[in-house]
This record gives sequence, C-alpha cells and structure tokens, in this order.
Amino acid sequence: MRRFLRQPADADARDDRHNFAAFLSDMFSYFSASALLSPVTILPLFALKLTDSKLIIALIPTLFSFGMVLPQALGARLVHGLTRYRPFVIKFVIVERVAVVLAAVSFVVFAQSPKWLLLSMPLLFLSIWYFTMGINGPAYSAMLTNAVAPQRRGRLHGIGAAVGAALGLASTAWALHMLKTMRFPYGFAALTFLGAVILIIGVIPLGFVREKPHVPVEEHPTERGDGIFAIWKRDRQYRLYLVFQIVFALTGAQTAIWTGYAVSSLRAGDADVVRLQMIITLAGGISYLASGWLADHLGNRIVILTSIILTAVAALWAGLAPTLHWYMLSFIPSAMAVSAYGLASFNILMEMAPPGKVPAYTAAGALISGPWRVMSPMLGGFIALRVGYGAVFFTVVTAALMAACLFFFVREPRRRIGVERVHASPAHE
Repeated sequence: MRRFLRQPADADARDDRHNFAAFLSDMFSYFSASALLSPVTILPLFALKLTDSKLIIALIPTLFSFGMVLPQALGARLVHGLTRYRPFVIKFVIVERVAVVLAAVSFVVFAQSPKWLLLSMPLLFLSIWYFTMGINGPAYSAMLTNAVAPQRRGRLHGIGAAVGAALGLASTAWALHMLKTMRFPYGFAALTFLGAVILIIGVIPLGFVREKPHVPVEEHPTERGDGIFAIWKRDRQYRLYLVFQIVFALTGAQTAIWTGYAVSSLRAGDADVVRLQMIITLAGGISYLASGWLADHLGNRIVILTSIILTAVAALWAGLAPTLHWYMLSFIPSAMAVSAYGLASFNILMEMAPPGKVPAYTAAGALISGPWRVMSPMLGGFIALRVGYGAVFFTVVTAALMAACLFFFVREPRRRIGVERVHASPAHE
C-alpha cells in the first residue's frame, strides 16, 4: 500500500527527468545551430559580400528581433484557453525547420542571380524562421512551465546552452573551413544546411514531452483580464520590469555594428569574423552554465544585474579597443552578458506570471518592450551612419547605466509571499 501511494510521486519524477532531457535536446540543437546562423556575425558577413550599406547590415539583427518579439502577441492569442501546448508547438516547429532548409536551398538556387535577389531570398526564409519562433514563443514557455519544475529551469538552460555552445564551436570551426574552401555563396549554403540538420535532429524528442494539462485556477476579481493594459495596471513589479526592458533594449544598438565595425574599421577578414563567432559561442556557453547555477540558487535578478554590468564594460572596451585583437576580446564580456540576460529574462517572466498567465504576460512584454528591441539595431545603424561607430558604443554604455538604476526597483519574484505555491506548475505541486 505504501509503495502504491508513492507511485504518483515517482511517476512525476520520471516525467520530470524525461521532459528535462527532451527540452535539453532541443536547446542543444538551437544553440549549436544559432552559431552557424548568427544574425550578428555570420549573416552580416554574407551581406557584406553583396553590399556596404550600414542600414542594410543593421536590418539583419532587426529582422531577427522583429520575428522573435512582436509575433508573440499573436501566438499568445492563438493559444489562449489551451490546457496543453505541445501540439501547437510541434506544428510551428515543423514550419521553422522547413524555412531553414529553404534558406539553405535559396543560396544555391539564386547563386547566379542579381545581388539584391541573392541577398533577399535567404533572408526572407530566415525571417520566416524568426517569425514562426516568435509565434511559438508563448506556447513553448507555457509548455516548459507545465513540464519542468521552476527550480530546474536555470540549469536546463545553462546545460543546454553550454553543451550547445561546445557543439556550436565545433560547427563554427567547420564553417571556417567551408568558407575558405567553397566558392561564394556555396559555403554559406553548406552552413545553413548543417544548421537545419542540427535543428531537425535536436527537436525530435520535444514531440514526446509528457506535458500535464494546465489546471485553471479561480482568479481574484482584481486579477481578471489578460489584456495588455489590464496586466500593466494590475502588476506593479511587472510594470517596473517592462520599463527597465525598454531602456535596456537600447543596448541592442551595438548588434548592428559588431561585424561592420570589425570589417570596415579594423580590417577584419572572413576568418576573423568566424573567430568572433567562436568567441561568442564559447563565452556564451560558459556564461549560460554559470548563469543557470546562479539563477537556480540565488534567483534570476542577480543574473540580470550581472548582465547589465557586463554589457556596459563590453561596450566601453569595444569603443576604446585600439586593434582588432583587443576588439575581439571585448566579445567575451559582451557574449556573457547576452547569454546571462537571455536566460534570466526568459525565466523571470515565468516566475512573475500567475498560473496560466504565462502566454498573456509574454504577449504583454512583447508588445510593450518589443518595439524598442526591434528598433535598437536600426538605431545603431543610423547612428553609425550619421555620427560614427564611437557614438553607438557611447549610447550602449549610457543605456546600460540607466537600465541598472531602473532595475534596482525590481524585486526577485521568488521572494514574494507564496511564490512557491503560486508559480509551481500543476505537474509539480
């Protein structure tokens, strides 16, 4: 009888381990493929072969931000009322992978076409990939909330990104060989195809996640309403966090000039740009691993604060770097900052949102702070065009310092009264 009573807990533990492994596989593939399809190094390098326009180069990370952020509002609306999110996630995951395969094919099909067509077609298909990931974001977050315990999400992202970075490092080394030995643009086609294969293989276990349905809870009258303004008015801490995100989003201006500045001002070649990506991948992987441990043990707030400091240090370092090698070293704190912020900002939202409200909170964040994230790379390109690269680095340092002052007023969500009860998913209560 005692053994029988323990069985549900044992089953939950097995499901948790199973789901942890499934999400881990997906994260392995995403982070390793992202090194090959980076919108801040590899893709701008491709574009620089066809144009020297700073605004067009800035458009690439802008497309990434637009696709990943703004469609989340549509995704939240599509999944509203669902108790299980896996079927929705898998449908859009298939579209994502098909788009990357078509991007790889387009490099070959349009290799002899006019420059504008060769530039636009791969970016079109990759934009579809970004857009579908954005739509899928709220459902993916909600499925993760239902499937993995809160106290394990930090290490999930940390281990997933760290191992993905190691795989990405090997892939990037292979990318350097391909770009050296294959004619343009076939080397980029090979990189994209490899990225597609990695994404397809890694996502397969996600289809077998043992997701327990979300059980709706009775809301207090003051908590009713999933609208953006209802959430903004009701949740003061989330409102403060979104204001911080708006200011900190301006630090994304530097993503528009990372590769362009290295190539045009410091005479970086193809091999140097790939090495920059290798630095980003390695430093980002280490940062993800450390940030995951910190987030699980000390909370996501300390991770975000660390990210803000590293962002300011990296921008100041890059702006003052006298040579290419010093500039490349500035990517270490920069990549660590991006990884730390990506992990903590993703997880802290799930802890701020009440049960069943993760998609709504995701959509609210996307619509309120998202436009600023989308705009910041284009802002960086415009400033670089009108004033110079140095002004972009100054803008980033200023925005980071202002964001640090604002984030001082945001509390750690886990310290709220009853947080363990409120934010535990039904599968782990």
